[in-house]
Amino acid sequence: MVMIANAYLMTRGTPRRNDYAFLGAVPPSRWWDRVNPYVFMESPEVVVARHPGGVGVLISGLPSARRDVIGTAIRHTVVIDDLRDQPELLCRIVAAGLDPRTRTALGEHLDEEFDAGRVDAIMDGGDAGTDVPQRVAEILATVSADVPGPGRDPEGSWVGGADDEGSRRAFLARVRRLAAEEASGFAFTSQAIATARGAGEAAGRLGAPVAILLVDGDVDGVQPLGKDRPLPPERRSPALLMTGLALTGVAVAVILWWIARRVL
Repeated sequence: MVMIANAYLMTRGTPRRNDYAFLGAVPPSRWWDRVNPYVFMESPEVVVARHPGGVGVLISGLPSARRDVIGTAIRHTVVIDDLRDQPELLCRIVAAGLDPRTRTALGEHLDEEFDAGRVDAIMDGGDAGTDVPQRVAEILATVSADVPGPGRDPEGSWVGGADDEGSRRAFLARVRRLAAEEASGFAFTSQAIATARGAGEAAGRLGAPVAILLVDGDVDGVQPLGKDRPLPPERRSPALLMTGLALTGVAVAVILWWIARRVL
């Protein structure tokens, strides 16, 4: 069996006080926080990143059969801190995160290993949860997911559609390059971004190469987000343009009046 180190599980317990938190061990850094504005962590998302500690992957929104005290469905999030030099394993885990059927299977395995009583015991302090990383790693190492053939990963930043096979192939190609340390930056799905323009703005703010799959967006195929494809300028209405010209004229008149007073 392939061994995975540094695996973590976030979930919640049944009582209201047992809100979402990592069970047992906690990742040394929250490297995924940089992309938080562009993903919905409570929904099905996948985030892969090169970070100072290595190459990490996060899969959120894994369904659980458990519910909290008010009947709200509970979700699992798994994190692996470093999968450098294991590109095939990383691609297999990411492919599982992209496939609704495999996500469901992962949620079921996590429920079997961590039932309501065990989760509440760990969160209440009665169980140290020292075996959580090992148990999560064992589940992830046995993930069976179809990994599509190699795709073409354009250099730099790009955006594609999560339902487009070519985009998914390119996404997994970027993931493979991240694991092999042949690329830097982020590869993530997004339910928070809906347009190529929004993806370009996210890439600019992150300041690193990105490969983004839009879950519900208007993008067809893979579209580069580099300097050779600048974002279109915002359209301004004629009314706003006239208002701006009028204010400019007033400012010029005030400056000329002030100069005249100084001269005279």
